[in-house]
Amino acid sequence: MAIFIGAFRLFFSAFLLSLLNAASIGINSAVEELLEVRERARRDASTLGQPTQIHRAKISMVGTKVMMGDSRSVTQMFDIYQYRVSWTEPTSWNDNFDDSSRRYELNCWVEGGNGDRKTIVRKQVGAYFSGYNQKYRFPPGLDLATQCQVRANNSAGFTTSWTETNRISVKDVPVYFPGFEDVDLRGLSEEGIISVLSKNSTEVATESVVPSETSTKKE
Repeated sequence: MAIFIGAFRLFFSAFLLSLLNAASIGINSAVEELLEVRERARRDASTLGQPTQIHRAKISMVGTKVMMGDSRSVTQMFDIYQYRVSWTEPTSWNDNFDDSSRRYELNCWVEGGNGDRKTIVRKQVGAYFSGYNQKYRFPPGLDLATQCQVRANNSAGFTTSWTETNRISVKDVPVYFPGFEDVDLRGLSEEGIISVLSKNSTEVATESVVPSETSTKKE
């Protein structure tokens, strides 16, 4: 019995020690993480220089078909593109936490097949935004591509290098009727587009008609 009690005490002591070691490791890890955060904040407060580079700058686009008149008398038909640019904020601005003058510079352009470039966006965006969107109507029948570049300016007067977005060919952007995102209208003739609109409008009108039920009072 004494041997059993001694073995149990030894096992229990070892168990307590393992718990204390685990707790100590957890506390040390939390303390180290806190010290790392404080050290990073101290470096940021004492370092004035370029912000860290912007990453993941991206353009996304979708087209909407606009038709003036109605399906029986179309006077004009064209595409409007919702143009969105987004990017990630610098990990560190390196301006002693002074956000008074932080901003982004954004340039966007379109290029034709012959390499000619036309600027469509050249503006400064406040640092509290990480994107920009606008609507554009591009000339039809041209082989156009669009791209952007963005860079960050901190309050200490330092600027990152440019980060370029993806490049999008306008002819590869899907075009839909508002409310009918199931049919891509690219490549369809005017008659085909009107046919799609008429068909979708008829289906919507049919679905909106709900048969009513009547009851007859039994005599």
